[in-house]
Amino acid sequence: MKKNILMLACLATVLVACQKDDNLPSESTKIDALKETTNNTEVSKTAFVKKVLVEEFVGTSYGDAPEFISMLDYVIGLNPGKIIKALHHNNDILESAQTDALVAMMSPNGYMAYPTSLIDRASVNGFRFVGSSNSKSVINQQLNKPAGCGISISSTIRGNNKVYVDVDETFIAAPNTNCNVTVYLVEDQVVPSGSNNLQANNFNNNPKSKFYNKGNPMLVYSHENVVRKCLTPAMGLPIKPGAITSGGSDHQSFLFELSSNINPANCYIIAFVSNYTNGATAEIMNAQQAKLGTDATMN
Repeated sequence: MKKNILMLACLATVLVACQKDDNLPSESTKIDALKETTNNTEVSKTAFVKKVLVEEFVGTSYGDAPEFISMLDYVIGLNPGKIIKALHHNNDILESAQTDALVAMMSPNGYMAYPTSLIDRASVNGFRFVGSSNSKSVINQQLNKPAGCGISISSTIRGNNKVYVDVDETFIAAPNTNCNVTVYLVEDQVVPSGSNNLQANNFNNNPKSKFYNKGNPMLVYSHENVVRKCLTPAMGLPIKPGAITSGGSDHQSFLFELSSNINPANCYIIAFVSNYTNGATAEIMNAQQAKLGTDATMN
């Protein structure tokens, strides 16, 4: 009798194991998943987190800029970890070398009013630059799009000022255009010295603004995520055509010296992949950010 009970228990165990195996993904499903290879470890990857890059064009002489940035920070707070911001300054001490070239390529029709934003460099009704009234809706639109690729960043500081940066991209599907990768060094919490570099404030007399009674110009104002250096050309570097395939990967390395007026503790590396057509970058497929001296993996 005991032997019969033991045999029935073993048979039940086998049947349960078979039922569990039936719920496992088929081999074809596993093969269909994108296989990301890192350090010889193969990991199945079917999607990456979509992150939206908001490039704001501001300057100390533009009094609407503080409120404009504050509105963006509110939206970022609603979407933690999914929105990356980079501020391009114009006509002040914080302006970087590539700002004029970028504006010229993104606004072929000429006039552009500051402050304004590029949101994933997407075209909205034929225009790339977006005002504050439309920013939130365009950001939400871009957040709802799938990520076309994943991006990882690794950076180290050696000696006093030499910075080494490695960027990798892996594509989920082959896009219909060429692709470029662009890399920025940005610095947060920048307070330029000198009375000529104070931030104008058009909301000094508006009691509904956080900048009410802060002065115009403001004697104390910290600039966020200022683009200090573009490690690539303004329109980015071409990604190898052979890498722009489903599961394809590419790699870039950069070396530069950190200027003495930049605080490395407040710096970040931003990298993004965009479609490239007609001599300019088109819509951004995905973006990534990592604090200087740390790594950000594809996720």
